[in-house]
Amino acid sequence: MSLKLFDEPSEDVADVLLEGQQEEKGEPFVATSTRAKAPGKYYLRVGVLLSESGTVSGPGDQPDHWDQKYEMAVNTNTATSINENQALPENYTLSQNYPNPFNPSTTISFSLPKAEMVRLDVFNLLGKRVSKLLDKSMPAGNHNVKFNASNLPSGIYIYRIEAGSFTKYKKLTLIK
Repeated sequence: MSLKLFDEPSEDVADVLLEGQQEEKGEPFVATSTRAKAPGKYYLRVGVLLSESGTVSGPGDQPDHWDQKYEMAVNTNTATSINENQALPENYTLSQNYPNPFNPSTTISFSLPKAEMVRLDVFNLLGKRVSKLLDKSMPAGNHNVKFNASNLPSGIYIYRIEAGSFTKYKKLTLIK
């Protein structure tokens, strides 16, 4: 297996901070190159290279495919956590709120493939903004925002996300 550690979620603009190989299953990874940087948030890619016989090929070969991206927090030179369940998304998404219909609160989920300035607003059917849920820079990843509509009347509302050039609308229903 191979691994690479990047300083940005998008490999197109990221610096490779560490590359490594695992020769045999159960053996430790051996760093083949490294560039130390300050503590922060980094992105790990794990890849598997299979030979024609279906076995892992030798050192220096490039993986046939890279598995999912993982976010990793680094403190000084020690890895403090790797969240294997939180693969970084490949695309922007805005999911349907849940529960829907709801009373009085619901969760709105969205995904960002890279850090972006995000605006998340809720509008009534006349187009008037009734709630500003987010207006800030957010890191790459999957996010959930709670929307409490206890001060609004029953009805259908529209929520909109704007993140970079991505804009999407969804409908939600408040029933009291």
